[in-house]
Amino acid sequence: TSLGFADNTFGAATAFEVLEHVKDQERFIGELRRVLKSDGVCVLSTPNTRVMSPGGVFTNPDHTREFSADELKIFLSRFFGRVELYGQTLSARAFEVLARQKQRYASLSRVPVFLKRLFPVSVKARLARAYSFFYLLKSAGARPQDIDESDFLIASARVEEARYIIAVCRP
Repeated sequence: TSLGFADNTFGAATAFEVLEHVKDQERFIGELRRVLKSDGVCVLSTPNTRVMSPGGVFTNPDHTREFSADELKIFLSRFFGRVELYGQTLSARAFEVLARQKQRYASLSRVPVFLKRLFPVSVKARLARAYSFFYLLKSAGARPQDIDESDFLIASARVEEARYIIAVCRP
């Protein structure tokens, strides 16, 4: 929310799935706009709250505020003269991979908090990789490396139904 760069410094700014984690979202977007050149472009993405957190209950406890497509357009239009929205959805294959990953890591999240605090981050990362490796050995089906760019579908139609919203903003 306080970038150490002069006004009009960058031709492009990106923030992929960051906005929903920032407490002072107005200041964050204001800073992105401030450092952007007058002919620059800002591209950001965020989960669509209507799809990812139905009923207003965030699936990620680290989110401070999520947006629907309409809410995001109104919010960003306060900072940018032109805002175009696109929806990002996933193929059936990518959905399968996500479901398997969720199952894979569910048992790790059941480790009591006091035990998690005993391990440094580097050890936890190694344990997660080892667990993932052994899980993949015993499970069949799609793996993260089976996904490629064709599994991420981006379109300007039906943005309100997409899992993620991509905003392309210009001053």
